[in-house]
Amino acid sequence: MAALTNAACEEIRSIDPNVSIISPSITLGGIDFFRHYFQSVDKSCIDIVSIHYYINNNNNKDGFDKPSIRFLKRVKELMRKVGLSDRPIWNTEFGVACSAGKNGCMSPSTEQIEAGRLSLFRYLFIMAAENVQSASYYFWERRPPATPFAMTRDHRLRLSKNAAIYKKIMNMLQEAVITQAYEKNGVYVVCIQKRTKRYAAIWSGSSNASLSIPEKWNYHSYINLLDGNSLIPSHSSLEIPGNSLVIAQN
Repeated sequence: MAALTNAACEEIRSIDPNVSIISPSITLGGIDFFRHYFQSVDKSCIDIVSIHYYINNNNNKDGFDKPSIRFLKRVKELMRKVGLSDRPIWNTEFGVACSAGKNGCMSPSTEQIEAGRLSLFRYLFIMAAENVQSASYYFWERRPPATPFAMTRDHRLRLSKNAAIYKKIMNMLQEAVITQAYEKNGVYVVCIQKRTKRYAAIWSGSSNASLSIPEKWNYHSYINLLDGNSLIPSHSSLEIPGNSLVIAQN
């Protein structure tokens, strides 16, 4: 693969020296492949490092899919060791793994559907916090087995509620800067700056949790993105419902 990349790179650069070349993609078990590949490839031929990752609902009970974080950190550590730490990471294929549910994707239960969409929406913020600069959702609905939840309605003519939420999150993250990301007492927070607007994505695991609101925060609203309900802080704390995704904004 390294030899193929080098040959293709030479040909491509001779036509357009400014074109961006993306590396082959790896999944969770591909770190060793990347290690050998990066040792052999001409690193000037790699402008973007590509990965694929499918979220497993079974890993999401504590708030997010922890293997996804470990995977991203291992990729970034390897990039640092081989001198590619300045290259952006693109997740060129991601979604919710069909194997995560007992019935797969053909007949998911309501619980699997809810877990799947929650995993996906949280993962968008996790990728942003880990500086993944581009992400492409894989659209399973065009062939069986279907995705665990639908992104379209009426034979793909209209966006589903899930797709509308997905679109809202992507618009929020586009050209935004992640100013802070942390976990404290089982609550996960990703702070976002987009021009003059500031947001925070907040969630816990499957159980309710309490967030102590930092003094420097001056968000005016807290809304559960999944159902549209507003949350009201009480005495500098905010109760975060389990299985929710709360968006704070100024």
